[in-house]
Amino acid sequence: MTDISVYRDADWIWNQSRNNPTVNEDILSFCSQSPHLVDFAYRLADHGHVFVGQVVRLSAYTLADIAGGQRELADQLRLRLQRDGLDSGMYLDGWTPPPDISDDVGE
Repeated sequence: MTDISVYRDADWIWNQSRNNPTVNEDILSFCSQSPHLVDFAYRLADHGHVFVGQVVRLSAYTLADIAGGQRELADQLRLRLQRDGLDSGMYLDGWTPPPDISDDVGE
């Protein structure tokens, strides 16, 4: 049986070498191109998963749980991530969320 996590890690290494900007994108912007995922993106953000890099660290089961048990929503998000060379359950060694630019507002 094939260990899919090896491929996910390989994808991350490949994408990291290309400096894939998708992991730093906020999840609301990422999902806005797929209208059926916008409510799900708000739920993810409400749970503290604001950036794509945070979301890809979640397992498929956690995504389905946050989607209110709607596995098809989680699967649609995974498909959208896979189009950008990402997937759920990725380790993303070395990735940290970008600084919150809203902290600089009004200074």
